[in-house]
Amino acid sequence: MIMLTKRITISERGFDRTDAAVMSTLEVMNDWNQMVTTLDRLEQMMHHAA
Repeated sequence: MIMLTKRITISERGFDRTDAAVMSTLEVMNDWNQMVTTLDRLEQMMHHAA
């Protein structure tokens, strides 16, 4: 079993930044899942169009 923290620090500029945003881990995972699902659908659409 994997335990994740409730909050995650995110920065587009790199690790250990003081200007990083703090977000809910669940929110980040949900956003990531939506992005991967959307990219998968796009890949399938492109494959069928070829």
